[in-house]
Amino acid sequence: FPDNARHVMAVNQVFQAIGYYQEEARFLFIGLFVSFYLILAALAVGVGYIFSRRLTSPLLRLVDGTRMVAEGNLDYSIEVRSRDEIGQLMASFNQMIESIKQNQRLAQEREQERLEVAAQSAQHEADLEVARLRTHALQVENDAKDLELKRGQELERAYQELEEAHRQLQEAQ
Repeated sequence: FPDNARHVMAVNQVFQAIGYYQEEARFLFIGLFVSFYLILAALAVGVGYIFSRRLTSPLLRLVDGTRMVAEGNLDYSIEVRSRDEIGQLMASFNQMIESIKQNQRLAQEREQERLEVAAQSAQHEADLEVARLRTHALQVENDAKDLELKRGQELERAYQELEEAHRQLQEAQ
């Protein structure tokens, strides 16, 4: 019995000590929980910041790339660092720039060909105009020669008539 009484007394002293330190223990537990949640919140904010930077950094590079291309810099390309959707978007952006450059080269080649064809066409038109002018000049010259020939024929006819008249006059004399 005396051992049991000692145990009961020890347990009673423990409960009294717990009652005495209960308020301090409660503040300690509240402080631990608040500290735990603050640390957890700070970690969540840090991880969120890291993930948001991982997401926004490539998107910002893509926005810069679109601005550079819009300004006419087609030598700009974005370094693709990942194989996720954003990496695929960046690779697609780079392919788009290459397609634009190729289309510009083709357009310049076609413009050069168009200019050459236009120059050839202008040369052909000039040649045709020269041919028309020459044809007109030859026609005028031909008409002049025809007129000259007609005048010559008229003069010859007049001369023959004059000779005929002269001969008749001589016969009459």
